[in-house]
Amino acid sequence: MHLKWCLKFILSLAFILVLTTGSSQNKLKYRFATTSGIFLKERNPFENRTPEIEAIEVPGGKDKFKPKMQLGFEMEVSIPANESFAFGLEFESYSLKGISDNPVYYNYFGSTDFQRLFKPEEYVYSQEALQFTTKINSLVGTIRYFPLGIEIFQPFIKAFGGVSFVGTNLELKDGSTEAIPLYSKGTQQSNQTKWPAFYFGTGLGFQYYVTEYLSIYMDATISIIDTDIVNGVPNFSYDGFDNNEHVHTASVTSQFSFGISYSLFKPYDDSDDGLPKKLFRKRRGRVDKYFPFHEIK
Repeated sequence: MHLKWCLKFILSLAFILVLTTGSSQNKLKYRFATTSGIFLKERNPFENRTPEIEAIEVPGGKDKFKPKMQLGFEMEVSIPANESFAFGLEFESYSLKGISDNPVYYNYFGSTDFQRLFKPEEYVYSQEALQFTTKINSLVGTIRYFPLGIEIFQPFIKAFGGVSFVGTNLELKDGSTEAIPLYSKGTQQSNQTKWPAFYFGTGLGFQYYVTEYLSIYMDATISIIDTDIVNGVPNFSYDGFDNNEHVHTASVTSQFSFGISYSLFKPYDDSDDGLPKKLFRKRRGRVDKYFPFHEIK
């Protein structure tokens, strides 16, 4: 239901942007940015519940993956509705990566997918390092609110919603340069394709105009992706090796973006919808040679 609503929202926003572009192309703004994200947590996780059918002791096991920074990119086209609001359509692509040197026993190890790689009677779980690499491609509609209106420095509040296509690889390090794949979905190692997941969030940021058309952009957001494989570990709840069920849950992530925005119009020109003249006033008088920062009236 959420996914259908989100698709309708994005299509409606794209339709509005197309119509607006035809009548006022000079109002469009383009944004390009690098981005990086981290996995924070899952809602109602089932992945580290010890199976009831056997007692598996994992001394010192920790249910934490240490994040490793990965860079991605964002592209957006937006248009102002008025002095306080702007709407946009954004595409983003980034990766999340984490490593756990001392993991707990995950429910995943009792799943049928795991048994295809390791037979339970032959495999003895040990404290081997795990790592995941997750690729996320998203198409979202954005809304920004600028509480100060039209200024050179414009802080804003951002809200967004859309769809994400998530693919992940979970690997078990065996002490060599090779990694043993444990779980894969939506990647080259898997025969399963990426499935769309509902994606929404909010954040804070600012843009600062350095020229009439160019501004520096920065934001930090927190988001929810409606899938359980963002950290590489699928969720299973089961009573035994022959009776397990995949449990769906959502993941919480955080992103940081930094880039530039280019406008096809002067946001602070002399017109009524621009920034005040005094902020980017051009000198019209003669400059005193003894006081170069003083204008002679």
